[in-house]
Amino acid sequence: MIIKGFRNLPRAHGATVLAYTKDLTKPDLVKAGVTSVDADKVCELSNGLEIPANETLPVVNELLPLQTAAHMNRARCRQSLGLYREAAQDLTTVLHLWSAADARMLEADQEMKEAESKGLYTAEYLRGRSRLARGLLACSS
Repeated sequence: MIIKGFRNLPRAHGATVLAYTKDLTKPDLVKAGVTSVDADKVCELSNGLEIPANETLPVVNELLPLQTAAHMNRARCRQSLGLYREAAQDLTTVLHLWSAADARMLEADQEMKEAESKGLYTAEYLRGRSRLARGLLACSS
């Protein structure tokens, strides 16, 4: 689920977005570019998917710390309510947002690079806690 404030940002040709694949057996969040947006606000993506604009999450490089913080905070709230699956989904979104960031921007801005490192570590840790709470353990023998 996408935080509502970011869902309303405009989509334009060439913008980077995150979208869920239509494979219902294993839905996955994928990075894609917007190739066009029609009058009904349906985005055609570079990977061939056609998805309503409000079901995509724009990756706004300048707002990544804010975008990821919103999802991270919602994940923490959901964990405290025992909604571990939903919390893990928000944390996966955080990880995908940082992986979709412009690498040149991250290298050029030390503060943004530090925010990325902190965000990735925190999201991985919290997602691990959510998985443990759900009983999803990977045992090595």
